[in-house]
Amino acid sequence: MKKILIMAVAGISIFIVLVGVIFFVLSSFNTPEPEPVLEESRYANTRSVASLLLEVREKELDSLKTIMKLRENEVFLRDTKIDSLNEVITGHTRMTTRLEQQITNLTRKLDENQNQEANLKDLAKTFETMKSNEIGPILNRVDDPTVIAIYRNMGSRSKKMIMTALSTERAAEITKQLVGFQAEG
Repeated sequence: MKKILIMAVAGISIFIVLVGVIFFVLSSFNTPEPEPVLEESRYANTRSVASLLLEVREKELDSLKTIMKLRENEVFLRDTKIDSLNEVITGHTRMTTRLEQQITNLTRKLDENQNQEANLKDLAKTFETMKSNEIGPILNRVDDPTVIAIYRNMGSRSKKMIMTALSTERAAEITKQLVGFQAEG
């Protein structure tokens, strides 16, 4: 048994010596650098991340460009609408100016007509106080529309003085005009 034990100790010793020799031999060699493939794969991963980030940024940029174009279109449409509304406002302003001018002209004409009518009424009252032989020379010097206007503004009792103050031909002509007939000739 002693022999077995010596042999076992000798075997273990030889084994330990052999492991030590193998370790020494292996450690004396230079350890190889990590393979460059591993470094490239790290850069490849970095490049992949960078390219992904670049793609994301490009998509963001495209989205922003699209949004900007939409905003530009909105601004263009608003500008077009503003221009159109300005044209409408300009048209309404012109129309308002024309209507104001027409109102001014019509108001002036109305004032003139009212003054003329007031003058005719005053004149008719004056003629009502006169005699036929006094009215005749005056009426013979005015035109038919003036005679008719005076006639229409006189009272019914005084109207006959107008007709008797005129010559028969002129009284007949005035009568035709009063009833709406045109003179022949």
